[in-house]
Amino acid sequence: MRPDNALTSALMERHPADAARVLEGLPAGAVAELLAGCDKAVAAGVLNHMIAEVAGASLQDMEVAAAAGRLEAMRPGPAARALLAMDPEDAAARLDRLPDAVRAVVRTRQKYPDGTAGARMDTRRLQLPDDITAGQAVDRIQRSDQPVACHLCVVNREHRLAGLVETGALMRAKPAVALRSLLIEDAPAVGTHADLVALVSHPGWRRFPSLPVEQADGSVVGMLDFVEAQRAAGHAGEGAMDELVQGGLSVASAYWITVAEILKTVLELGACRRGDAR
Repeated sequence: MRPDNALTSALMERHPADAARVLEGLPAGAVAELLAGCDKAVAAGVLNHMIAEVAGASLQDMEVAAAAGRLEAMRPGPAARALLAMDPEDAAARLDRLPDAVRAVVRTRQKYPDGTAGARMDTRRLQLPDDITAGQAVDRIQRSDQPVACHLCVVNREHRLAGLVETGALMRAKPAVALRSLLIEDAPAVGTHADLVALVSHPGWRRFPSLPVEQADGSVVGMLDFVEAQRAAGHAGEGAMDELVQGGLSVASAYWITVAEILKTVLELGACRRGDAR
């Protein structure tokens, strides 16, 4: 697709969500070149519908001024999520180029008080859209430079939580299977302003080593690891964790960390074998 092609631009303008789905399957550099070469309003419309990690990577691969122009035209929520998914230095360089009013709005969506889930969450964790197949999801995991997790967060095009998917189940699934069919839809989420000391006893840790973190509007902006919450809560309030949390949940956390390392090795071997086959 060429950015100077009138048909390409028209299709992206009229069907931004469909364009986002297609472009998410391409390398970030190619997406950046396409979106930097078309009208910034059209590009912003597509970026608004992209998963934050992909939008952030594409904006990071653009020249700073071009990226800032598209961020300015984006909705504040998607713009803030894309910046959070970027390297902090690259994000700051682009944020500084935005008009004061726009920058102020975006920054209000990025600041969270100390001792809260938002302050300790991982905003660069891989997320998957709920409208792809298992095979496409595995391809994205193998292309990502983020650590492999036992469970991955799956969101819809409004960035609301669709559920979590177990990486092992994803690997065992047939490539054509819809990702939605593999979701754990009752997975809990926590708010960005949730107190970490209170969160350490959250029942969700019994099932998952990481929990999605949502903003007030319901959009997912990161993942909070139990180990990180436990460490932060220990600093914030000594003695706040009961014996159940200190014992049983810590053992569960150690188990999931071990499983994650095994999954990482298997995925890397799979990627190598695919490369050899080519």
